[in-house]
Amino acid sequence: MKTLPMMPNCGRCAYLCSPPMRYINNVTQKIVDGHFQNIITTMESMGKHDGHFGKFALILRNRDRKFVNCIKQLQIDEAQTIYTAGIAKHNQPPFQPAYSKFDVIQLLFPKTTTVMAFSAMFPPHILNVVKKKMTIPPDHIFIQRSSNRPNVTYATHEAVGLLTNFRNLSFLLPANFNFHPPMQIPPTVIFHDDIKECSNAARFVENLLPIPLCNLGLVKHYHGLMSQDYLECMYQEFQAGLCRILHTCPGMESVSQLLLYW
Repeated sequence: MKTLPMMPNCGRCAYLCSPPMRYINNVTQKIVDGHFQNIITTMESMGKHDGHFGKFALILRNRDRKFVNCIKQLQIDEAQTIYTAGIAKHNQPPFQPAYSKFDVIQLLFPKTTTVMAFSAMFPPHILNVVKKKMTIPPDHIFIQRSSNRPNVTYATHEAVGLLTNFRNLSFLLPANFNFHPPMQIPPTVIFHDDIKECSNAARFVENLLPIPLCNLGLVKHYHGLMSQDYLECMYQEFQAGLCRILHTCPGMESVSQLLLYW
């Protein structure tokens, strides 16, 4: 939990996400006193964690309702996470189950609080689930804009045979790649619908590398059944460019956050 600098036309912001304990009480009191106009947080911070309510979750459940009644807007970024990581799929538990409970969390806020969801990934089946979980009324406003930009190019690569024929992924390594340096490999994320397929594909691409470059972390896989420490480490390595090809499942499509504004 920490204070962010002034944002244009938004006032001061507080960011809540696994803070050191020494900061919690001080910033929590400032939140209650209305010191911040914006609070950026995660869905998990609004409910129970390891069976206990955190400081911010307790503020939302305060009996006097003074703080909650001041909240004018709930803005959910990357709202497709409600579907992609919030519900069980393919016989696997949800990666971020807190998102499946937004309909319950929403009851903490006044009916006058405006709820907004933002996403670049709302195909019909995902949008239907998001509407249900957010209890969006039939008279809601839906704004749809194109994400096309002059610097964006769309391309397709036809797969031969089944998706389990991983030879289709050989194109991930540039044809003129001389492996010196390995940073010639473009940073790439490949999404898989199946966890086993995800790990098998990463192993196949790893084996395409020369032996001296194997087991250096250039090709990795990432999914919700892995430990939190591994997931955080792998995400940082990909951001830093140490991992060049990352095989993952839909739960990694985004890093989601919830913005409360009043």
